[in-house]
Amino acid sequence: MKGVVVGLTVAVIIIAGIIYLFSGANVELAEKAKKTLIGASLGFAVVLGADILISQVGCALGWKGATNCPEAKNIITRAIKFLFSILGAIGMIGIITGAIVYMTSAGNEQQSRNGRKMIIYSIIGIIIALSAVVIVRQVEKIFLSS
Repeated sequence: MKGVVVGLTVAVIIIAGIIYLFSGANVELAEKAKKTLIGASLGFAVVLGADILISQVGCALGWKGATNCPEAKNIITRAIKFLFSILGAIGMIGIITGAIVYMTSAGNEQQSRNGRKMIIYSIIGIIIALSAVVIVRQVEKIFLSS
């Protein structure tokens, strides 16, 4: 069942990305893409989270058949690495798409502004995500160092 959920999630996220890339200055279409992406991500998180939670509870309670009991830190580390690979790909797509829109604006001021916004928002998104990692690691060093 997880395979089906993963496949559907990837398909919906790709569709949301395509809608977002082609939305241009259409705010309604961009909002629809954002809602689709958020819905797919939340649905995937719920399914994956439920599976991990049940597995961890089974390991903690010593259920028969509870195998593969990784530490929560390992699960989170793998999830963060996966998210960063997605972030890098989406960020680069956003920057490249924005650059293409900007370069092909041919004097159209609105299209030129849209291209610049796409580039700036992609860079800001990458910076926010990287900042989150730095902040979390610093907080971890301060409060969890022994």
